[in-house]
Amino acid sequence: INVAVVMIDCDSAGINCLLSTPSFDNNEFSNGVTSEKWQSLVNNESNPLLNRCIAGLYAPGSTFKLVTALFALEIMGINPNNNYFCSGFIEFGNRKFHCWKEGGHGSVNLKEALKKSCDCYFYNLAKKININKLAEFARGFSVGVPTRIDLPNELVGIMPDSGWKVKNRGERWQKGETLNTVIGQGFMLSTPLQITLMTAMIATGKKIKPKVLHDTKNFFEKIKVSNKNLDFVKGAMYSVVNEYEGTAFSSKLTGKHKLVGKTGTSQVRKISIEERESGVLKNNELIYKLRDHSIFTGFAPYNKPKFAITVIAEHMGSGSKVAAPISKKIMQFSLSKFLKESNE
Repeated sequence: INVAVVMIDCDSAGINCLLSTPSFDNNEFSNGVTSEKWQSLVNNESNPLLNRCIAGLYAPGSTFKLVTALFALEIMGINPNNNYFCSGFIEFGNRKFHCWKEGGHGSVNLKEALKKSCDCYFYNLAKKININKLAEFARGFSVGVPTRIDLPNELVGIMPDSGWKVKNRGERWQKGETLNTVIGQGFMLSTPLQITLMTAMIATGKKIKPKVLHDTKNFFEKIKVSNKNLDFVKGAMYSVVNEYEGTAFSSKLTGKHKLVGKTGTSQVRKISIEERESGVLKNNELIYKLRDHSIFTGFAPYNKPKFAITVIAEHMGSGSKVAAPISKKIMQFSLSKFLKESNE
C-alpha cells in the first residue's frame, strides 16, 4: 500500500521518521541509472519518486476539525457545552450536507463531536464562520503555508479563502464551501508533514519549525491561543483514542503513557445525489483510485507530549481502520525505546 508516515520530536522539532512508500533504491543512482529503470520509476502508477511526506497532497479530512474547534473556542468564543442535533445531514441553501454516519449522532456538544467525528456539528458551526478569519487562524498551525523544513521540493497545499477562490477559480466564495472546508474537504490540501506540525503545535502550544539536521536551537515561541482552549482540544483528542465510542478507541495504548489523536477520512470523489438516494457505495465496492484515504494524527504521552505522528494510507478507507492501528504500533515502539533510554 502507498503510505506516508511522519513523526516529530515535540521538544526539539527534530524529524524522527519520514517514511514514504513505495520508494526506490538510492544505490541504483550512484553510478547512473539505466533508461529502462528510469522509465519504470517515472511511469509507475504508485509514484515511488514522490516523497509523500513533504510533497504528497491530501485533503486533511476530519483531522482539520481540531483547528476548526480551536478557532470556534478562541476566536468565536463559543460555549463548548452547547449542543447541535445531528440527524445524518443538514440542509443549507438548496443542498444537503451529509454526516459520515448515515443515521446521525443525535445531540452532541463540541467534545463529543470531536470524539465521534460528527460532521453535522461542524456544518452548524460553519454557518457562522468567516472563511478568511478561519484561513488566517489555520495558517498559524502550518495549514497551507510552507513548513520550511531543511529538504528540497516541499509543497505547501491549499488553505482556501475568498481571495484564493477569485484568483484560482475566477469566482466568489460560496457559503456552502465553508461547510466543506471546516471538515477538511473541499479545496483543502495538506502534506503529512503539515498535519504533523499542526498536531505538534496543539500538543505543545508552541510554533514548531521542523528540521532533519540536528542542532541545539530548541526555543519555540508560544502560540497566541489560550491554554484553556488548547487543553480542551487535547482532552477531546484523549477521548477519541481512550474512551468508548471514540473513533480510534480500538487503537488505544495500554500502560501509563496515553496516545491521543484524531482520525480522518479523506474523500477523493464527489458523491452524487442519485448515489445518496440509492445508498452510498462502500470503499470495498469502489475501484481502488476512488477509495478514501485513511488518516490518523496524534501525539504521546498525553500529559507530556514527546512525539507527534501522522499516518496517511492512500485509498485504504476510514482513519480508524488502517492509519490509527499503524500509528499505535509506531508510537508503542517509539515510547518503549525512548522511555527505556531516558530511564537508564
